[in-house]
Amino acid sequence: MITCSDVGCEKAGEIRGWCDGHYCQMILRAGPGEGRPTAFERFSCKYEVTAAGCWEWTRDLVDGGYPRFYDQGDHCLGHRWSHSYFVGPIPEGYEVDHLCVNSSCVNPAHLEAVTPAENMRRKAERHTHCKSGHEYTEANTYHMPNGGRDCRLCVNRRSRDYKERKKK
Repeated sequence: MITCSDVGCEKAGEIRGWCDGHYCQMILRAGPGEGRPTAFERFSCKYEVTAAGCWEWTRDLVDGGYPRFYDQGDHCLGHRWSHSYFVGPIPEGYEVDHLCVNSSCVNPAHLEAVTPAENMRRKAERHTHCKSGHEYTEANTYHMPNGGRDCRLCVNRRSRDYKERKKK
């Protein structure tokens, strides 16, 4: 492991031989322009490769476990940035599907731009049980108008609970 170039700092030298904190200090002293890391340099030090081949994001995650990345001062999602940078632009209205089913993965080989309907279909295909552990069978699956699905046993339980609360 390469340690930070700053004397006495024992942290990992992730960006051009500096730890995150000291690199930021150096950039602030240097001012705009030369010496600033590229978006790719900042991106490439924020993940670790797992045994499964995922590029696991090691920094900020937003709801759902998706990676947060800042590019030119704008907040974006790391997997979307990765797809755009390595694969190409994401068509308008498309979503990026994680083929590895790991929402914090930014490996472009594990990402594919798909329509929201296709993304939902794949998600439903991957999940064979509801959050309560009931299997999605034809008899136990309620197909919602938006294309999603719900567990009939859970829907019925929520309905009973709601009616009980209304009685009181």
